[in-house]
Amino acid sequence: MRNCVHDLSTLNWTLTGYLPNQWDLCSSAELGENLDADVRGIPAAVPCSVQKSLLDAGLIPDWNQGDNYRLCEWVENRQWLFETQLPQEWLSSSTRHMLKIDGLDYKGRIFVNSTQVYSFDNAFVSHEVELTRYLEKSNNTLQIIFDCPPRWLGQYGYTSKINDWKPRYNYTWDWTRRLVQTGIFGPISIEGFDSVYVRSVISYTDYDYQSGTGEVCVSFDAQSDSDVYAEISLFDGNQTVFSRKHPIDGGVFSAGRLKVSSWWPNGLGHQKLYRLRIRIYDGSGNLVKEVSERVGFKKISWKNCHSTPAECDPWICRVNGRDMFIQGVNWTPILPNYADLREEDYFLRLNHYKEMGFNLIRIWGGGVKEPDCLYEICDELGLMVWQEFPLSSSGIDNSPPREKAAIEVITETAVSYLKRLQRHVSISVWCGGNELQTALDGSPGIGLPLDSTHPMLESLEEAVMLFDPQRRFMPTSPIGPRFNAHEESFNQNLHWNVHGPWKAKGYTLDQWQNYWQDEDSHFRAEMGIPGPSSADIITKYKGSFEPLPVSLENPLWSASSWWIEDQEFIDEHGRCPSSIEQYVQWGQKRQADYLCTALNIYKSKFPRVGGFIIWMGHDSYPCPANTSLIDFEGNLKPAAVRLKDILLKPANRVECEVNVL
Repeated sequence: MRNCVHDLSTLNWTLTGYLPNQWDLCSSAELGENLDADVRGIPAAVPCSVQKSLLDAGLIPDWNQGDNYRLCEWVENRQWLFETQLPQEWLSSSTRHMLKIDGLDYKGRIFVNSTQVYSFDNAFVSHEVELTRYLEKSNNTLQIIFDCPPRWLGQYGYTSKINDWKPRYNYTWDWTRRLVQTGIFGPISIEGFDSVYVRSVISYTDYDYQSGTGEVCVSFDAQSDSDVYAEISLFDGNQTVFSRKHPIDGGVFSAGRLKVSSWWPNGLGHQKLYRLRIRIYDGSGNLVKEVSERVGFKKISWKNCHSTPAECDPWICRVNGRDMFIQGVNWTPILPNYADLREEDYFLRLNHYKEMGFNLIRIWGGGVKEPDCLYEICDELGLMVWQEFPLSSSGIDNSPPREKAAIEVITETAVSYLKRLQRHVSISVWCGGNELQTALDGSPGIGLPLDSTHPMLESLEEAVMLFDPQRRFMPTSPIGPRFNAHEESFNQNLHWNVHGPWKAKGYTLDQWQNYWQDEDSHFRAEMGIPGPSSADIITKYKGSFEPLPVSLENPLWSASSWWIEDQEFIDEHGRCPSSIEQYVQWGQKRQADYLCTALNIYKSKFPRVGGFIIWMGHDSYPCPANTSLIDFEGNLKPAAVRLKDILLKPANRVECEVNVL
C-alpha cells in the first residue's frame, strides 16, 4: 500500500503564550488545575513565526516601523504552544505514522495526547518522530511547545562559547534589528506507512566534460520489514535516459557513462536539468513511495591564479573545462522572521541576481537553514552556491568551540546539510563558516583566518570528504595569511581570499581607484560600499521619527550606524543635506561610483584574480542605509543597475577604467 503523506499546514492551529515555565506548571499533574495563559489561543497559519501570528492578531506592532522592534522583545520571554487536532481519517489508513518537520526554531518539546514524544534544540536540522504508540483511536492532539530562546547570540561576543544552535543574525547584526524568531518553518507533515518507511533518498551526479558523459548515484536511508527495491529512472523531457531496478539495501546505486548535456553557470551556457524519478516498491511489488527531483551535470575544479606562488590556494574556478570569473553576491536571510517567507520572495531576489549577471551566491554562515526552494531556483537560474555551515565570527572571539559535544552537534548538522543539498547541481563549495579567525599571534581577535587544524573545522572537512568528496571544502572565509588587505602589506603574498573593505572612508575616488589597481589579492569574498535606501523606503518605515538630520543623534539612523556617511556629505558640500531626497541621491550615486570602480578594475585583472563577491545582496530590514544592492521591498538600488553593465561583460573584455556617471 502506498504511503500517505498528510500536510499539517492544512489544519487549524492555535498559538498560546505562557510566562516562563507556566505551561509546565499548568500541565503538571500535581497542580490539578490550569492557570490562565498570558496570551490566549489565537489562530496560527503554520508554518509561521510566533511574531507574525501576534502581528496578525493585533497584539504587537509592525517591527519594521521606526523602533517598534523594541516593543516586541517581550515575545522572547514567553513559552509558546502550537496546538492542533489530528484528523482521524489520516490515522486510520495506515498502521504506523511518522511526524516530519523541516525546521523548529529553536528549543522545546513535542507532545501527543499530553505525552512528551520528542525534544529539540537545533534550528539547523530537520526532525522526525514516530507517533504510532502514542496515538488513540480518536481525538488526538498534537502540541509543540517552545521554550524561551537564549538571551543573546548576536553579532558581538564569543564564538568559542556558542552552544545554542539557533540563527544569530536576528538578535541584531549591523544590517538588521533584533527580532528573535520563535516558530515552525518549512514543510510539516505526517507520513502514514505499513511495512516500508524511507527516511531519505540521497542522490548526486558527476560529469566528465571530455567525454560528455555523466553519472548518477543514489543511496537510501530506510527501514523495512520486507524485501524492498527501487526503480530509478532519469528523464530528459519525455525521453528516458535510463531506468533500472536496485535493492535499497544493496549499497549505493550508480549509473555511469550516460550521454548527457552539461549544466552551466549563468552567463556561460544553458542550465540543462533532468528529472530523476525514484519509485520504491515493497516485497509484493506494491508502489509505496515516489520521489521526483531535478538534477544536472557539471564538473568543477580549481587552479591557481596566474603568476601566483604555488603554495597559494587555487582561486580560479574551472567549470566543465572552462575558466570563469566568479562574480557573486553574499546571501543573507530575507527576513528575521524567515518562517513567514514564501517561494516568490526567494525567486524575486534570485532572479534579480541572475538578470544582473551574477553567477554565484555565498550563503553566509551567520544565517539560517535555507529552504529547498532556494536551491531549486539556483539550479534553474544558473546561480552557483557557496554554502557555509552555521558558524560565524563574534568580534571579541572568532574561533569556534573545541569541546567534543559542540563538535559532534555541528558535524551532525553539517551531515544533514550534505545529505539534503548535495543533489543540487548549483552547490559548488562547502565552507566551515564566516570569518573564523584569531589575531596574528594566535590570541582571540582578528587578522589570521583559521584552517583545518582547528578540531571543529577538521571534523567538518572530514564530513565533506566522506559525503561529498567531489566538491571543494574551505575551512572558512577569508582564507590565507590575512583577513583583509591593507596597502602597507601589498606585494608580500599575504592576501589570498580576503574580506573588505566595506566603506571607502578617507578615500577620494582617485585614491579608491589606486587602491584597487595596486592591491594584490587573489579573491575577494566580501567587499561592499554603503548606500541609502530610497527616500520612499526611508519615509515609509520611519515610524515616529523624522528622516533628517542624517546623524547618529537621530534614532532612525542609529539603526544603521555603521553605514551612515553624513560626515562625507558634509566634507563634500560644506553643510548638512537640506532634504532626505538630496542625501539619498548623493549617497546612492556614491555607492554606485565606488562599487563600479572596484569591480571594474578587479574583473579586468582576471586571470590574475579569481573572483569577487559583493557584500551584500539585499536588505532584511528597512535600513535607512546599508551595503545592499536590493532594498527591503525587493527593488534594485541604482548601484545594482550600474553594476549590471560590468557583470554582463565577459571577463576578458572588461577594460580597467573608472565608471562614473
